[in-house]
Amino acid sequence: MSDRTILLVDNEPVYLQLAQEYLERHGYRVICAADAVTARQILLETAVDVAIIDIRLLDDTDERDREGLHLAMDTMWGRYVPKIMLTRHESVANAVEALRPLHSGQAPAVNFIMKHEGFPALLTAVEGALHVDVVKLRRFLYLHFNYSELRDLCFDFQVDFDTLAGDNKRDKVRELVAYFERRGRVRHLLINSRRRRPQAPW
Repeated sequence: MSDRTILLVDNEPVYLQLAQEYLERHGYRVICAADAVTARQILLETAVDVAIIDIRLLDDTDERDREGLHLAMDTMWGRYVPKIMLTRHESVANAVEALRPLHSGQAPAVNFIMKHEGFPALLTAVEGALHVDVVKLRRFLYLHFNYSELRDLCFDFQVDFDTLAGDNKRDKVRELVAYFERRGRVRHLLINSRRRRPQAPW
C-alpha cells in the first residue's frame, strides 16, 4: 500500500464507502469523515497528503450548503494540503470559487470534480494533486526564502547547505530541489516550504 494518505469527506455513506474502496484498491490509505468538524480534527492531528471534500456536507438538497467549501478555505491547519472539491450538483459559481485564489494567494482547491465523472476521474485528480511541479517549487523557494532561511530549511532535513553546488541563490535552490528529487522526497520539501510560508502565493 502507498504511504500517501487521503482524507475523504462526504456526508453520503454509500459514496464514501465506494470511493474509499476504489482508492484503497489503487494503493492509497483513506481516512473518512462525514462532517466538517471530524475532518478538521483529522487535519489537525494526522499527516494528510490530499483532502477530497464534498461541497455539501450538511444537506444535499440545500443549494446554499457550502460547508465543504468553507472547510477547504480554512487555513488554520498550518500546513499545505491540496484539496479536491467534489459535488453531485453542477454549479459554475462553486467551481470558480473553489479554484479562485484567496487573499493569501492560495486557492481553496487544486481541482473540482463532478461525482458523475466517476472514480477514474477522481483517481486522476488525486494523482495530479500529488504531482510536484519542480519548476514552480524552485521559483517559490527563490522568491520567498533568503539565504538564512534556505539554511534553516536544509537544517530541518539534515542537508549541508554549504555542500550544495553553486555560487548564488538560484544555483543553491536548483541543487536543493535536485537533491530531493534524486531521493524521491521532493514532496517533503514542498510541504515543509509551504508550512514555512503559508501566506505566500503558490
